[in-house]
Amino acid sequence: MYLERVLRRAEVTAFAQQLKEHQLAKLGDGSTVLDRAVMEHNILSASKIYNNVSFKELGTLLEISPEQAEEVASKMIVEDRMKGSIDQIEGLLQFSNQSGNLFVWDSHIENLCYAVNTMVENLTKKHSAFVAKQAGV
Repeated sequence: MYLERVLRRAEVTAFAQQLKEHQLAKLGDGSTVLDRAVMEHNILSASKIYNNVSFKELGTLLEISPEQAEEVASKMIVEDRMKGSIDQIEGLLQFSNQSGNLFVWDSHIENLCYAVNTMVENLTKKHSAFVAKQAGV
């Protein structure tokens, strides 16, 4: 979970074998606390990969039903544990990735590119005779 990647069933099963019986308590829907935590983690991991995803594809990725994927995602959105919206007509989960490390990184790269572009434009204006000479004009 530390690396924020999607955890596969085999990995979770191997981990679950190390847990004690009371750590595998069943919830009302028949799943365990571990199952629920992994589903939620995997949905958050998917938000790092996708801007939007259909519940059918999300269910396939997470090895759960599309209905279960929609239910868990909607609960996470309502509880403000994930930013996003649901389009029930199209069956899509739209992630809002306006925060986090990737957004900050993209913002820094964008600002750097803008600054370099501005600097090149200013140098070109200041030294237009040199630029024209180099271009053979």
